[in-house]
Amino acid sequence: MASTPSPASRRKAGNAAATLAAGTKVHLNLDTYENEEPAEPFNFVLGGRAITAKDPGDIDWRLLADIDDPDAFADTVLEEDDAVYFKDYTPFPARKLNALSTAYREHYGLGNPGN
Repeated sequence: MASTPSPASRRKAGNAAATLAAGTKVHLNLDTYENEEPAEPFNFVLGGRAITAKDPGDIDWRLLADIDDPDAFADTVLEEDDAVYFKDYTPFPARKLNALSTAYREHYGLGNPGN
């Protein structure tokens, strides 16, 4: 007797349609979706160190809700070693932090905080 593949194995195989009712049209298969044209990386310099921030399109959406908090921004959009450097950097005037936040949001089209 043949066993039925588990939902997880069907997803791994990219067979999302198998879990839908017959005749149901699939408009977007997120199991196989890949960004066709990655955005230009967002790079900035802090204390002579070049840092590249992650594309928010590649970050779990739940983590993006708190990026207005400087520590959450660092932990979410920077690589671990850059996040530690960023959080330890002093002095770090609020004016510069605000400029960074604004530039990052504008670069990726995220809009203003709270929107």
